[in-house]
Amino acid sequence: MVKFVSRSLRGKVMLVVFVTTFCALAFTALALAVYEVRTYEAALVDDLRTQAEILGRASETALAFDDARVAAENLASLRLRPGVQAAALYTLDGALFAAYPDANMRKPSRPDQDGHRIAGNVLELFHPVSTQGKRVGTLYLATRYELAARILDTLTILGAVMLASLVIALGMSAWLQRVRSWR
Repeated sequence: MVKFVSRSLRGKVMLVVFVTTFCALAFTALALAVYEVRTYEAALVDDLRTQAEILGRASETALAFDDARVAAENLASLRLRPGVQAAALYTLDGALFAAYPDANMRKPSRPDQDGHRIAGNVLELFHPVSTQGKRVGTLYLATRYELAARILDTLTILGAVMLASLVIALGMSAWLQRVRSWR
């Protein structure tokens, strides 16, 4: 194989095609992987904020009328969202008002600053609950943050596409050399 590449023009052209194609595909794969990492977090945060906004609006009346049972029922709707691990609703003074699930899932005893943070493989969000522009409480949501699995899936797909692209590029190069060159 080494003799073929070092002695024949065809081998040298094939090597140039392979290296060039590989470099272009590797750069593209890296750019796509970085994009995937950035958009995964942003999409997950946006989704969680939307869920928090919906739950907050549904729970504002429960907070206003001190109805913890209705608030707990609202939070229990999260059982339909398998990624959500925990949720809690806090009063304006920071007292825990309702929680999902009620079992031993870790929930902060008091609300933190509004916004999101990533703690290991958990994305946590603290979202204000307001009625007519006046804050009445805070909603906490925690969901799985599976970045490692997402990166592995992305790299697997990109690797398969790169391999197929290299095979196609080399095959096309070999065919075009036979058809148009060195007759």
